[in-house]
Amino acid sequence: MWMTPKMGIRSPSEWEDPYWSSDVNRMTDLDDWILANVEDKNQIVAGEFSWDVGTDTLSWTELKIANPRQQGIITVNASSIVVNDGWFAYVVVPRPYQTTTVVMSAGAPPFTDQDVVPIAYRVGSNVWLKNNNMVGHGIPIAAENVEFDAVGTPTYRTLQDLQNIFAGPALIEGGEITDGGSGTINVAAGSAITKVSNDDIAQTKYFDFALESGLSLTDDDANHVFIYYNSGSPQVSIDTATSKFNMKDYAYIGTVYRVGTTVHISPAGSWITNFNTRIIGKCNELNAYAPEVAKGTLLVGSSGRYLTLSPGIYYIGLMRKLSTAYDTTGADDFTTWYNDGAWQSVAAQSQIDNTQYNDYGVGLATLDNNKYGVHWFYMDYNGGHKHVVYGTGNYTYSEALDAQPPSALPGIVADFTFLVGKIIVLKSASTLETFSPFLAQFIGSGAQRHNDTTNIDRGDPGASPPYYGHITEDEGGALAGTNDTPSASNKYVTDSDPRNTDARTPTAHQASHVTGADQIPVVTTSNKGLCPVLSNVDSEYLDGKGNWTAPSGAAIRAVITDQKSNGTDGGSSASATWTVRALNTIDYADSSITVTSNRIKLALAGKYIFRISCPGNAVDRHQVRLYNYTGISVEHTGQSAMCGYVWEETQTQATLTCEVNQTGTNVEYEVQHWCARTVSGYGFGKASSTGTSETYTRVEIVRIGAAVSET
Repeated sequence: MWMTPKMGIRSPSEWEDPYWSSDVNRMTDLDDWILANVEDKNQIVAGEFSWDVGTDTLSWTELKIANPRQQGIITVNASSIVVNDGWFAYVVVPRPYQTTTVVMSAGAPPFTDQDVVPIAYRVGSNVWLKNNNMVGHGIPIAAENVEFDAVGTPTYRTLQDLQNIFAGPALIEGGEITDGGSGTINVAAGSAITKVSNDDIAQTKYFDFALESGLSLTDDDANHVFIYYNSGSPQVSIDTATSKFNMKDYAYIGTVYRVGTTVHISPAGSWITNFNTRIIGKCNELNAYAPEVAKGTLLVGSSGRYLTLSPGIYYIGLMRKLSTAYDTTGADDFTTWYNDGAWQSVAAQSQIDNTQYNDYGVGLATLDNNKYGVHWFYMDYNGGHKHVVYGTGNYTYSEALDAQPPSALPGIVADFTFLVGKIIVLKSASTLETFSPFLAQFIGSGAQRHNDTTNIDRGDPGASPPYYGHITEDEGGALAGTNDTPSASNKYVTDSDPRNTDARTPTAHQASHVTGADQIPVVTTSNKGLCPVLSNVDSEYLDGKGNWTAPSGAAIRAVITDQKSNGTDGGSSASATWTVRALNTIDYADSSITVTSNRIKLALAGKYIFRISCPGNAVDRHQVRLYNYTGISVEHTGQSAMCGYVWEETQTQATLTCEVNQTGTNVEYEVQHWCARTVSGYGFGKASSTGTSETYTRVEIVRIGAAVSET
């Protein structure tokens, strides 16, 4: 009688000991029983298994039982079975072996005249395959069924949750963008990863996408190229807007600018392969392989000629490093370096040399009087060792300020340290002047110190108090005042000089002076005298009748700005719209120029020059214009400007310089700004946050003459 192979589930308690138990490792006992009771061991040839803990279901793509002795293969004509906790899944193979397909059913395993072939055993939420008698695949447990250790039963705890939370849309490989001809592009096949929807914790899936050719582009615009998940049917998506950059089911792979039939391709895809290597490489290359230092740390200082350095936080690639406070008045020290044809070092130094500089290639040389030495302070990557390299100049103070870090350095300093300070010291001085490269760049000086100038006689900055001058010391003393009578040897003005007395107490007046209540009369056509009151207006003058008036074409000036409190951005830009820029502060202005509701009013007719500047941040193309609000017309439009927004945001100025011939009075004007992109909050400028007011739009106005009649 031919019997049907069966697949069933039974708990270990229903099996006879010692062949089954709650210990999965005891399954080898069953092997022993099978080997002792059957002539040849059955083998399982299986396709791919899967396990769904939610429905307690073990599934497979194909399951066959093979017996080498009979050379027969029985196919189990089922694709899944429910497995409870602590139960086994097995197949009962009848004898003689049937070589045709049979139907699988459940039942208790008989131990006579049949072979029992174990497949799997369940413990908790996991299923164990009996691999030692199986040929084929194991069970690829779904990521959502693999749990991490957790406290209680949190919402997110599986391997799939981990992937959803930390993995975002990115290109894995392929996806090269090439010219498709006639202003189109091709996108090569490849692999990517995205969310299945535009949600931060939506399911993340890996997939392949196919080649797409002849994809159309918008002419004279930036076309951003993405791989779109598209509900499981991935495809290329192209958009001139930037909104998809923040969408979770789009993987960005590049941008293409089309000009007619020519395409300019920038493959800037979000590659995630070798991610750590890419990030570390970016950090190193952008910073010239130097560490990045946290703001407000590693600040160099001094105590006398001793050096100090505040505690530091800095990064080398992705490695966060800490350094402790450093002070050479105690146990800390540094190594000095100079070059006499080869690099020489002196270890365990605590004070900066105030008498020498490095005559490079020759050796140490003595500073001239009133000259300055420069020293360069370096710290190694581990923060432990400090190095000071002599500067190579016998400097004036302004030259010392202008000095830049040396290009030639000893090997360990060049390859294993970074600059933390610049030190300037006057010859033989007991104090230092220190500069940190993390607070400001080392820039040149403004005006020279007086005694640094050449061919100027005398001066002693070392005197107490310091003395500077072009005159002799006795000349200076005489000008300070004496009681001596002027003579050939004392020819300077003194307190007792009788000429001073005559000057202070006049003994005679001109006969034309008038006596009485008005000692100095007001100017009239018949009286000579002085005007007692000024008009206090820069642009006015006194006419022939004694009246203050503004001449025709007088220079009237004003500077008007948009000022906001520290840290406040300039405001939002609106796409493809002429927006009125804010004007709220008069830095200075003639009384004939006023500002109300962001409008500038020019009360007087005349010819005016306007200089206008408006910042734009990440707005792409932008332009400014001057609008005649009273006349409802555009006066002038400024230069075209552009600022980046794709790879990094930049800020540029839209500017306008123009001449306005205003024939009427009380005319109002607006500054209007057009931007290609809507940028919320800071499209009209990003705050500098330096502790002072933020300035954005700036308008300078100068009246250069009378208006020209337009006839």
